[in-house]
Amino acid sequence: KIALSNSDCVRSHWPCINTNIDTKLFFATDGSNGALFNDSGIDKTEFPLIYASKSNGHLLHVPIKFLDDILRNEAKSSDKSIFDENSFEIIETTLDGKRWFSATFIHPFSNEKFESGKGRELGIEKKDGATMKVAIYDSPVEFSDDRVCYPSTKLAKNAAVARYIDCSMLREENKAIDLGISGIIPSPKIRLCVEEPYLAAEDGESRKVHSFDMGRKNNDSLDTLSSMAKSHPHLLLSPIEMVDRFFPKLSREQYTTQVLEISGNEYYTATFIHPETYEKFSSGIGRELKLESHKGRLIPPLHLSHVEVIDGKVCYTSASRASHAA
Repeated sequence: KIALSNSDCVRSHWPCINTNIDTKLFFATDGSNGALFNDSGIDKTEFPLIYASKSNGHLLHVPIKFLDDILRNEAKSSDKSIFDENSFEIIETTLDGKRWFSATFIHPFSNEKFESGKGRELGIEKKDGATMKVAIYDSPVEFSDDRVCYPSTKLAKNAAVARYIDCSMLREENKAIDLGISGIIPSPKIRLCVEEPYLAAEDGESRKVHSFDMGRKNNDSLDTLSSMAKSHPHLLLSPIEMVDRFFPKLSREQYTTQVLEISGNEYYTATFIHPETYEKFSSGIGRELKLESHKGRLIPPLHLSHVEVIDGKVCYTSASRASHAA
């Protein structure tokens, strides 16, 4: 611990300490250049999002509210929201008779644009006054023309702002590392979307989401198969379709089938080979799923299919059903 006064601080050596502070107590967070500060010592003009994430992290559950507080502070406008009708571009699409919305957030100062991302769950405690009826990470989503679509414009707008927050967080983190003060970076890092953030605006186009392949290369992402099941539960009614979407380049060679006979009738059992780990999964007996029926589902569903257990293997009347069961 060390107490510093103005006379002790040389600006070139202490780039993150404001010299208008008379006396303050700081705590060392990074030894690379001797910079010393506590959380409240973070320069909120240089690191506004990192500062806000530490002081008002619960607001991240409502991305627009979180960012509005920051932008109003930058604009020195305490009574009027920064967001208006020019802040977003909305694209509406209809899928299976239902309306879906994607948004693009236009930063009011830089005019940089950020499209809706797919929300990921936050490990931050919620507080009253900073929650949504349905959070972006709990909302179902659809994909259209490489855009993430939500069932309401409110969700789509918050998801677009969430994308901006992720990218801006990454930029502040890199700045902190360059200054040798990486200790101010939140741990774990804050990410609101499963897509990877990017540093430069021109990188955004190359990192667009491509349907269900989204987030697959992000080591910090949640279990994306579970996320797919949560967002598109109807796919569980057709397991092969779900796996095909999860592994876009999956070949039929990932399935092997075997024909077994009982009482003169042929039955089929199958094995699914994971395309990355090569782990093998044999046909199982289907169980009922209480989900709304959807086109593309198996008829009858797996749990109503006739099965026989031969030599300890679950067998179906067709190779297709056996593959679904695997």
